[in-house]
Amino acid sequence: MRKLRYKEGDVFAVPFEGGGFCLGVVARMPRGGKLLLGYFFEPRLDRVPGADEAPKLRPGKAAKVVIFGDLFLMKGRWPVISRIKDWNRSDWPMPKFVRREELSKRAFLVTYCEDDPTIVVSEERCDFNISGFEIDSVWGAGFAEAVLAKVIR
Repeated sequence: MRKLRYKEGDVFAVPFEGGGFCLGVVARMPRGGKLLLGYFFEPRLDRVPGADEAPKLRPGKAAKVVIFGDLFLMKGRWPVISRIKDWNRSDWPMPKFVRREELSKRAFLVTYCEDDPTIVVSEERCDFNISGFEIDSVWGAGFAEAVLAKVIR
């Protein structure tokens, strides 16, 4: 089993091509890692803050909450810079995601296991035009960097 460089509650920095960073929080991880639930935050930072200067992050202020691959955390490209003080995973919930089927115009709210963002617990039918939920997808680390660079201001 590989040695993980992170754990739930860790705050890490995501660098952007062309400059800047955003901060992320590991909110869920299965045993052994690989696919994680992360909360990602604005604003775009000019540099990686030190552990003593990292801003106080709150789940309700996240710009994105997604399931993503841990490759760049494992390689150290996304450095872990601090830990959420008094980490309590119940404060950082596993959200529902929306999956849309374009051809049939059907949509589903997808619920994942609280302990493992790779396990679907249930899917419930919902309105195709529902809003307020992230798209049900898994982002590779490189894709996450590219999307976050466009989203984080």
